[in-house]
Amino acid sequence: MKKIIAILLTLCFLLTACADGSVLIPNRISPKTLSKDQREIIDLLSDNSQELLLFDFKTADSYNTVKFWVDCYEHGELVNSVPGIEFYSDEAEKQSGTLAVTVHNANDTVRFGFKISTDGTRISNPGETLSLSREALACAYGPINYTAGLGAGSETALYTAIYSAGSITSYSDMQRYIDEPELLKPYPYAYIIKCRFN
Repeated sequence: MKKIIAILLTLCFLLTACADGSVLIPNRISPKTLSKDQREIIDLLSDNSQELLLFDFKTADSYNTVKFWVDCYEHGELVNSVPGIEFYSDEAEKQSGTLAVTVHNANDTVRFGFKISTDGTRISNPGETLSLSREALACAYGPINYTAGLGAGSETALYTAIYSAGSITSYSDMQRYIDEPELLKPYPYAYIIKCRFN
């Protein structure tokens, strides 16, 4: 009887703890979990011209370098990598913190700003303004809505913005755009916020 109770308790723990996948993914980044009041504040600060994105990251493995940036594509070709935040450590260590990204759209420009908080330290980069042409009228955009695994040295997509002169025929898994940038060929502009842990 004690074994059955132990098994049931273990199953209950696993089902509850694994609901967001965090126990199964030791090195991870995901949208920050917000209370209803916090979500209302974020929604109040965000509109068609400005977004505020929040992500939490945590690793079980140790890394020397953490990097967040924006890759810019024109018709599927990588044309620019805009620095976000990159920090180094002499000794590899476990990483955890919160990333905040602001996305400002104004007329024919877009700007991505980065702030990070980790172990009481804050780093920020107000971003670089990028120009868009008038041909980019429609936009499909958004952050990941799941817990993403962080592989050592591999790029992970956190957000995409795809601009089009007409409609956007497909908006697939963001990670696919990193692996298959030719999917972006029909679109004049695409921006992907990425991260890499080394």
